[in-house]
Amino acid sequence: MQPSCSACRRSRKLCDYQTTSRTPLTRRYVSRIENELAEARALLQARDRRQHFSDPSSMCGNDNSHIESEPHSHSRQLSSRITSLPNHHTVLPAEASAYLEDSELNVSRQSSKQGNTTRCALLPPELGPQLATCEWDERRGVENSAAFNRQSVDESARGGYFGIASTKAFLRISGIQDAIYPQPVFAQTPIKNPCQMQVSLLGEHIDAYFARCHPIYPFIHESTFRAQVVELVDRPSDDLWQMLLYAVAALGAFSISTERDDIDMALFEVAKKRFSDEMMEVGNVALVQALMLMSIYLRKRYRLNSGYNYLGLANRVAMGIGLYKEFHSSMSAPFFRETRRRLWWCLYTLNLEDSIAYSRPQGLPQSEIETEYPLNIHDLDLNPNTSSVTAEANDTTLYSILKFGAPFYFAVGKLYPRIISGPYPYAKELLNFDDSIIRHWESSLPSFFRTNTTQPSKYSFCHALLHWRCLNFRLLTFRPFVVWLYIMRYRNNPPKEPSNPTSVNTAINRCLKAAEESINTISEFWFSHDQNAITGWYVLDYIFTAALIPLMCLRYDSSSTQAASWQFQARTAVSVIESIIPFNKSASHCVNILESLYKNCNCPEKDQNHSASDSAIYLENSLPVQTPGLESIFLVTPEIFQDYHVWEQFNAPAEHNE
Repeated sequence: MQPSCSACRRSRKLCDYQTTSRTPLTRRYVSRIENELAEARALLQARDRRQHFSDPSSMCGNDNSHIESEPHSHSRQLSSRITSLPNHHTVLPAEASAYLEDSELNVSRQSSKQGNTTRCALLPPELGPQLATCEWDERRGVENSAAFNRQSVDESARGGYFGIASTKAFLRISGIQDAIYPQPVFAQTPIKNPCQMQVSLLGEHIDAYFARCHPIYPFIHESTFRAQVVELVDRPSDDLWQMLLYAVAALGAFSISTERDDIDMALFEVAKKRFSDEMMEVGNVALVQALMLMSIYLRKRYRLNSGYNYLGLANRVAMGIGLYKEFHSSMSAPFFRETRRRLWWCLYTLNLEDSIAYSRPQGLPQSEIETEYPLNIHDLDLNPNTSSVTAEANDTTLYSILKFGAPFYFAVGKLYPRIISGPYPYAKELLNFDDSIIRHWESSLPSFFRTNTTQPSKYSFCHALLHWRCLNFRLLTFRPFVVWLYIMRYRNNPPKEPSNPTSVNTAINRCLKAAEESINTISEFWFSHDQNAITGWYVLDYIFTAALIPLMCLRYDSSSTQAASWQFQARTAVSVIESIIPFNKSASHCVNILESLYKNCNCPEKDQNHSASDSAIYLENSLPVQTPGLESIFLVTPEIFQDYHVWEQFNAPAEHNE
């Protein structure tokens, strides 16, 4: 039957605007066609975004001879559509900001799950652990703790989930099992019924906190806090104040402690005892501060997952009171705006530090942040009665680490999700990010805060720490390519080679250089400045991660021309870590790991088929590309490579290689 339009039906006429063999051009049909066209355009745009990661025309053939292809040509172009940011975020150049917002750094969750999404094949995908191995129990002195462990957690695998980019996962790649080197447990004797101390007895610990801990995370206003201690100004509610006070004292006591001291633990127990469920029914700045302090303390005592949970609570309270928003009300005094800014960016920094250390997703938003960076001003230039701030200081202040560190972490937060999940970025993408973002940030620092500028003694550690963080992130970013060079490369016969060896070589060299620079600068600082538990904790954290790189190179290529340099780096790191033992028992644990790796550096004869002349890799520093046979190095068990699909899948033909 021939269709009729509504006008013809009303007039009872024959609708002959078209023949019966053609599709009816009704309004509904046209709307459907328009919708289908919009969907087709969206699919084409999605494909264009995916091509930022891989050019389909350069995909490997059946021989799987190439594992890193050139990114699509238009991925090098800067996006013209940039998400608007507050003025304080313009510390990055326009082209760098565009690169951050380019779709090659912002892959949607949906597109990453599609089967036709390509990924960097230098490292296979992460192998998810069993659920039981991710459970943890860090309680102290709880009678049912052992029963909990027996029922649900394997003793050798306890400790929570640490992602593919974490140092713990890297150790497993190197053949070190967690059960061989259990983390030391501090103060096994439970602290029952912790008692409050007189405020006068806490003075030493409060002074230590503001001298050693406060410059790293300056989110408490010292003058206001000390005035609250002596009740010159109003305090928060009693329980919350006690929680905040004893958390400050616990961190201060830790900073001046030795391995035999545990007074900081008793102080922390008092703070924890004051924490109650009712506090989750209020929201204020003091609660965020207290939760952050407790998180920092727990991490310093290696109760990592407990600290992670406290920080999560702080995140929720901070979001609930709008710390991520910038309010320019005429009724808001500059002092209180700055207090909120400092607290927010300290919280943001803590979150990203924990996320990077544990290789877990970020706990705070990235794109919705409106809070401006703190001002680089001296404390005496701002008080509750200050009506305006005329200019920032041209020298290092207590808040310089926030003023110049926050832009670094904000930039890092753009790339970080990519290095803990697939698809892993290409070497060329990471190099572009390092050149256009990180190195630009380094060059944009004012002359008084650059790497080699001498700092006042009270700010020297936090200044050095910021640059160690930068080196550490560069090391972690490029470390997978070192893993590929020495471990993954010869899992196939013939070995897989990248189609862009220059980018891979540069990535490997930057990782090795970052490790060497970290070891040298940390060693120089540690032996030339005041040594204490807080400084020792950070030194141990960063130098241990860096020392694993030269030791891995030695383990697989001990006859390299670079072997002498790697040995010197390893010995330097061990000497530093040994000197930290009086302040931190975990240092002895780290020395055991490094010495174990060093003892296994006598590699067997290299496979003659793996000669440098057969490889496309030629590193700037003449790094050999030969590697010993893996079968003679590792026990062929899945446990060693439990983070990666190598044993069953790596030798199998991949659906999508680079």
